[in-house]
Amino acid sequence: MQDYTHSCKACGKKYKACNACNEIKSFETWRSVACSMECYQLWMTLIEFNCGRITAENAKEYIDSLDLEGKELNEDIKIVMKRIDKVIAESKKEEKPVVEPVVTYRSKKNKKRKLQKKLCK
Repeated sequence: MQDYTHSCKACGKKYKACNACNEIKSFETWRSVACSMECYQLWMTLIEFNCGRITAENAKEYIDSLDLEGKELNEDIKIVMKRIDKVIAESKKEEKPVVEPVVTYRSKKNKKRKLQKKLCK
């Protein structure tokens, strides 16, 4: 049997796998994409995030649960992971405090009302 060398889409590591998996058209097998199940799960999580099927928070949570210790990831993967972090950071910045209007009076003689906005704590 011949050895076929594939390149992992997540970490770039070369690995041996037969080409029989490449001939399956109904779905993509993990051995045709990645060198390990962890790399495949990372790859699929990033695909799901890029397609908008999962949120950045869900992707980050799932990636953090993977055992990627000691793996050197591709630059493309690092870029997407940085994008996930950026989306999460921006969503936290956008959380603004609720503004409630509070009615105060200038004087009783004047009876002019002034609407003052006060930030809720």
